[in-house]
Amino acid sequence: MCRTAEHAWNIIIELRIELREAQKIRSQIIGIKIAFVATSLGFVFGGKDGPQYVLLLVPAFASIFFDFLIISYGISIKRIGYYCRTYLEPKIRKMIKWPSDEPLWEEAMGLKEMRQHFAGFGNIGLTAIVVIPTILYLMKGKPFDERYYINTGAVLILSIFLILDIVFSYFWKYAPKDKLPWPRTEGTNR
Repeated sequence: MCRTAEHAWNIIIELRIELREAQKIRSQIIGIKIAFVATSLGFVFGGKDGPQYVLLLVPAFASIFFDFLIISYGISIKRIGYYCRTYLEPKIRKMIKWPSDEPLWEEAMGLKEMRQHFAGFGNIGLTAIVVIPTILYLMKGKPFDERYYINTGAVLILSIFLILDIVFSYFWKYAPKDKLPWPRTEGTNR
């Protein structure tokens, strides 16, 4: 293996370590989200004086904010894959004469056929199970009449955040079409 391909391979190895760490942290955040939402729902419905529905705001907002963290780690993972697929794998393919009809790992993972969305559906589903009843409660419940402006603001913010959550989870992808623009410096041959 030539030095360029070897260097590209070493970078891929280091990025794989970073990718595994990001995947591990993302999984831990999902576990913490599930535990926090379940526990906070226990506080909402398990009080001595009966359900405290106004506390539904806590798990509703927490679900969305946990999702934003999960999305952030997902983007980090996609950035690593994009960099490997766009900059490193072509060097390795060329230097070791890998057959062009056989994709390297990140090329294969970039194919539409390799994508799955079940984890995302589960994650957004958990959020929707908490956020939608909270919105309905705020709109239909007794406190809505008493605190109209506060509840209207909470409904509006929760609705916007839920829409952003869905958009960033399913419709916005980190996938530039070409190589990223890289500034040329004087005296380089790029």
